[in-house]
Amino acid sequence: MRIISGRWKSRRLISIKGSSNTRPTSDRVKEAVFNMLRDKLYESAVLDIFAGTGNMGFEALSRGSSKAVFIEKNRKAVSVIEKNARNLDCVSMIHIIKKDVFKAIDDLSKERDAFDIIFMDPPYNANIEKSVLLAILNADILDRQGVVVVEHDYKNEMPNNVEELIKIDTRKYGNTGISLYKKGDFK
Repeated sequence: MRIISGRWKSRRLISIKGSSNTRPTSDRVKEAVFNMLRDKLYESAVLDIFAGTGNMGFEALSRGSSKAVFIEKNRKAVSVIEKNARNLDCVSMIHIIKKDVFKAIDDLSKERDAFDIIFMDPPYNANIEKSVLLAILNADILDRQGVVVVEHDYKNEMPNNVEELIKIDTRKYGNTGISLYKKGDFK
């Protein structure tokens, strides 16, 4: 696993040894996602939910995002994110929340944090995408012009809207589906 573009282009990221619980986003999918987000990256605040190794958040930082917050409850994964941040010399640009996703989102709401880009890559068999999208919306942590990128099993048909969040794009890459959501009044 590596950084594809930006200031850390071609730098390797440490992965989680011996874990079948994480599924890193492939380079092909990652490149497609970042091509879709190209105009939103510079100086953006990024939230990486179900962060795993931090692959998506670190790629965003490499491409010009100003900060990345990672939500990950697995101890091994948190340790890997910390090591990757030290290796990339970006510890001051990140924050890791070591909690269940719903508790973490609630904490971010209390801190009044808002993000330009939210990456969400839950376990494919958990079927919690809609619940997490609702939590994001209810916590008001998505900037008014922000976008949520949901990585999911391509067989899992994502809803066209989740209350105020409107699906604006869905793409398929092998077994992976990518769905993008924005708030309904986005122009």
